[in-house]
Amino acid sequence: MQQQKQSIIDRLKEELQQARKSEDILKAELRKAQAGGASKVQGFDGCEEIVAEVMKGWPDLTMAHIRNRRRAEHIVACRHACIIALADRIPDMTHSEIARFMGMNGSTVRYAIKKHRAGMGEIE
Repeated sequence: MQQQKQSIIDRLKEELQQARKSEDILKAELRKAQAGGASKVQGFDGCEEIVAEVMKGWPDLTMAHIRNRRRAEHIVACRHACIIALADRIPDMTHSEIARFMGMNGSTVRYAIKKHRAGMGEIE
């Protein structure tokens, strides 16, 4: 049990290091774009298409609903599905980047992913 917990902690530490590296790269690209050195910041390519595909399951919702703070069950379900789809399909995208794209806090993204993994039996 203790070894399993340590394994999870080690994996999360590694993920955090990778996320920080990706965030540093994105920040450098942003500075370059703001300085006029690039026409576009990389990182959100394909996100809109992924979210649009997920949202087909909730035809009554728009991106405005997802970015809103409302916590109605069907909105939260769609929001979490979008977060999980982005995290799964763009593995290099950090939680902070997903949060920025979705217009929310990074802790919301981490919670959604943790809840999904717990449901999948990946986390105790």
